[in-house]
Amino acid sequence: MDWSASTTLAQRVDAVLRVPAQPASIALVRGAVAQMLRSRGWPGTARLSVLIAVSEAVTNAVQHGSLPGGPVEVDLSAGEGVAVVRVIDQGRGAPPGQVPSTDRPDERGLRLMTRIAEDVELSARGDGTCVLMRFVRPAREG
Repeated sequence: MDWSASTTLAQRVDAVLRVPAQPASIALVRGAVAQMLRSRGWPGTARLSVLIAVSEAVTNAVQHGSLPGGPVEVDLSAGEGVAVVRVIDQGRGAPPGQVPSTDRPDERGLRLMTRIAEDVELSARGDGTCVLMRFVRPAREG
């Protein structure tokens, strides 16, 4: 996959959030992402779509990734037209070489992410999982 967003994120990260793997962190991340997108001029419905996908990714990291209280990292790069979010957990990840599937009925969050984001890339990273999502802002809200 040609993922220019991966390069963009690696070169310019506007915000890095390191939060503990606990339910309260989901709302904290959601608020920070909402504020970032609002400051970049993303309209309400486009912002909401990104927030749903990001919430699902962070929820998965909290519930299935890092051990309770362990680290979850969220990197955000946002401009007027494209936003890239990377969520990395640090434990209990998929077995080496295996990432979650959208075919399983219990992978509702992953299905939402793949429907909302322009691109979603899942990869094993150390003991955990990295979810990289790219969102394209609609030309106009309607």
